[in-house]
Amino acid sequence: MTYDLLTYVILCPVACLAGFIDAIAGGGGLISLPAFLATGLPVHACLGTNKLAASMGTVLTISRFVREGFLPKKDLIILAVICSAAGATLGASLTLLFSDSFLKWMMLVLLPLSAGYVLLNKQQPQGELGRLSAGRERIRVSGIALLMGVYCGFYGPASGTFLMLLLFAVAKMPLTESNCTTKIINLTTNLAAIVVFFQHDAVLVQLGLTVGLFNMLGCYFGARYFVRKAYSGTRYIIILVLTVCFFKILFDLL
Repeated sequence: MTYDLLTYVILCPVACLAGFIDAIAGGGGLISLPAFLATGLPVHACLGTNKLAASMGTVLTISRFVREGFLPKKDLIILAVICSAAGATLGASLTLLFSDSFLKWMMLVLLPLSAGYVLLNKQQPQGELGRLSAGRERIRVSGIALLMGVYCGFYGPASGTFLMLLLFAVAKMPLTESNCTTKIINLTTNLAAIVVFFQHDAVLVQLGLTVGLFNMLGCYFGARYFVRKAYSGTRYIIILVLTVCFFKILFDLL
């Protein structure tokens, strides 16, 4: 499989931007994957190589968040990973039973509602007083991870953004912990997918590693921005991701 210098010229700066956005609000794939497809590489190679590059940036983001103390309790992480994996398996199975057009139309309703919530909710709850009891938190985190796993397996755009928002709004986790949990789930599912793509020779390793370095650079600055600005400074980037996802789905339906 051949590619030239122009491929790097297209992908590297886009991967940097995607990493910056993804570290803050999720949804980096909405930026990077179309760039991969624009190079003319086979679709499966685009998917596998993009996941390799994105995973490199996600590892860097997680390490920064862990150092900042954003890692939730281990039992919540384990529950979220297990439930999201189960949901993704179920979601992939549902693609055999239903057309994705129904889900796309539903997303066109949910995306503006999600953006409205972010716009209206200007403050992040502070301290432990706003948190749920341990039992209720586990139940809600498990349900959200399962639901978003189904969405990711069935369709998937901006799944990280939705997961982060639901953990924040419904499970009452601080946005910092919500984002860290989301990144860990994303990394887990990406690594599982990469194994499959490797088995089918659908990962361009040299290209993926090079692009991944630029993705890491973007994630580095994105994570720094998120740490400094927290919720107040990242709301509009979240809205940007939701808007891009809305128009992408609308374009797919037209």
